[in-house]
Amino acid sequence: MKPFYLIVVAALLTDALCAEVVVDNLNIPSTAQIVLSSAGKSAAQAFVTGSELVRLDEVTVRLRHFPGGGPSSSARVQVWSGAGDVPGLLIEDLGVITNIISINDFDYILTSAAQPVLESNTRYWVTVTNVTGDIDWRNSGDSTIDASSVGALPNVRATSDDGSNWATFAAGNFQMIKVLAAPGITVSNLLDDGSDGSLRKEIADAPPGSLIRFDISLSGETIRLQGTPQGNPLLIDKALMIDGSDLPAGITISGDKENDGFTLDDSRVFEIGGSGVVLLKSLSITGGRAPDAVSYTHLRAHETEADL
Repeated sequence: MKPFYLIVVAALLTDALCAEVVVDNLNIPSTAQIVLSSAGKSAAQAFVTGSELVRLDEVTVRLRHFPGGGPSSSARVQVWSGAGDVPGLLIEDLGVITNIISINDFDYILTSAAQPVLESNTRYWVTVTNVTGDIDWRNSGDSTIDASSVGALPNVRATSDDGSNWATFAAGNFQMIKVLAAPGITVSNLLDDGSDGSLRKEIADAPPGSLIRFDISLSGETIRLQGTPQGNPLLIDKALMIDGSDLPAGITISGDKENDGFTLDDSRVFEIGGSGVVLLKSLSITGGRAPDAVSYTHLRAHETEADL
């Protein structure tokens, strides 16, 4: 069976990681609400991520049912991007909360299936849309957020009559939300000896579903795999995302150990085994070696270099 020299596929990165708190104000009492009294009525609360790239894990919103709207209500929760004063682009539809019947405050948790990447120091939005019934999305005039939060909760909100045409809403209160994210893992050096901070070590230690990124100091640099006569590719046997998009000048991963052209101690770059499913983003891959020297020349000419 022909081995894979480069694997670039859409990753199903859904494995749970130890989540960090992006923003959380659920530890304070709610005192008021935005009323979503009919189908389509929507509201949005902005939040800002912390200093690192992360993946969305789950969102919690505090809602209550208003009996005048019938025996129960339902609401759709989404996450949007948007640097301005209103949501701009839908990032993920987290689904519909059904059978909202409590007339008291209740915190509803929605888990992200797609786990989209949230850029660092960037504004995003949590939105709640009435599907049926009559809903209060609770808020507070207290700007306090939990000390564990790595992001911020700006005093920026928006509303919509149909869940798409947004308008800014009066400042003052903060909608009750909690956003959790799975943190990324950072490669901090160019070594290929399996030491802490090396790409090889981070791949080996990363839980399935991890996001692996690179320290900004590695921009424009090359990681050279320390091959052997038998080859020494980076083995990936789980779902991972390896992302170099933080680096202005990119990063290269090379199988050419000494940067001297083909020799027997060069290496294939990646070997995908077991249940490995990986997304490679903003990487340059070069100098990969075939499993045997006979087929190496063809591989080098046609398959070993790519900008991803």
